[in-house]
Amino acid sequence: MEMAVSQGRICYVGPSADHTRGDETRVIDARGRWIAPGFIDAHTHIGHFCRPFELLQAYAPHGTTALMASCDEHTVAFGLTGMRLFLDEVASHPLRVYTLISMAAPQDPLLCRTESLSDQEVAEALRDPRVLGLGEVVSWLRLVQGDPDLLARIEMTLGQGKIVHGHTAGARDRRLNAIAAASVSSCHEPISGEDALARLRLGYWTMLREGSFRQDLEATLKPLLAAGVDTGRLILVTDGMAPDDVAEHGHMDHVIRRAVECGLSPVRAIQAVTLHPAMYSGLEQDIGGLAPGRFADFVLLDDLDTVRVGRHLHRRRVGGRGRRVEGGCRSAALPGRHGAQDRLPPARCRPRT
Repeated sequence: MEMAVSQGRICYVGPSADHTRGDETRVIDARGRWIAPGFIDAHTHIGHFCRPFELLQAYAPHGTTALMASCDEHTVAFGLTGMRLFLDEVASHPLRVYTLISMAAPQDPLLCRTESLSDQEVAEALRDPRVLGLGEVVSWLRLVQGDPDLLARIEMTLGQGKIVHGHTAGARDRRLNAIAAASVSSCHEPISGEDALARLRLGYWTMLREGSFRQDLEATLKPLLAAGVDTGRLILVTDGMAPDDVAEHGHMDHVIRRAVECGLSPVRAIQAVTLHPAMYSGLEQDIGGLAPGRFADFVLLDDLDTVRVGRHLHRRRVGGRGRRVEGGCRSAALPGRHGAQDRLPPARCRPRT
């Protein structure tokens, strides 16, 4: 099987790509290896630990080529300006980073309302193709109580053909149904097989976490597999992976390995970090698969069972195990390669009132 790439996108997959070769064609001999779509972390936080650019540098050698990352820290502090600063910084890195509009707030509407962005700013943010929709709706109590402002933002988001990401910790039965009926399409909060199954039955894209804050696969995935539950709407995520954990274990390659240890086949585990998150986010025509028209974001695995990443390619760059390969980029940190980041005047750093 051969695959051809032109201008950053796959243009052929089949028995022979000879017809696509020219004098300047670069050939990568992948005999004896497995090729997989680039891994996607569909729910993560990359502003908790250090500058996002630095964390992306650490993720890349582990086969990760795309992330759907919260920018809550930037948005809550600086509003739309903070969101733009986040997007500007991550745009300077070869990994594809998408974000969602911050909806983080305490559950009790008497304590807090999410007003870091005005309705006009939300509408403006939704027009950015890198913004996939509304971020995790933590204050789901407002939703089930019919809060008109929150419902209006959801309607605005759906009108743009974008998604509403859930955070349904503690919701059961009728409330979980009501949240789904309000067009929240995912949840990353299951901490047991029962939690995960309840969400799958109601049509949620159900995200199972294995990261620095939560390690839930043992408690969630194993019971689902034991019960013979179909894995077609499962997505594996980190919900945030700290630099020291990346150094010790890896990133999405580690999550795949943990899923395999819990009984999921390597192919199914890879689907849960490639095809499934791409389908959920509406990006399946660009990422998550190896087919003509998709971005040439792929991973060469030296071993399928252990998910040992040999090389990774994304945005026309090839990297491999900390050295320069085929004219690509190094996987180690690159001092001085950060994108320009605006400095906010001190007055903008005061608490919002």
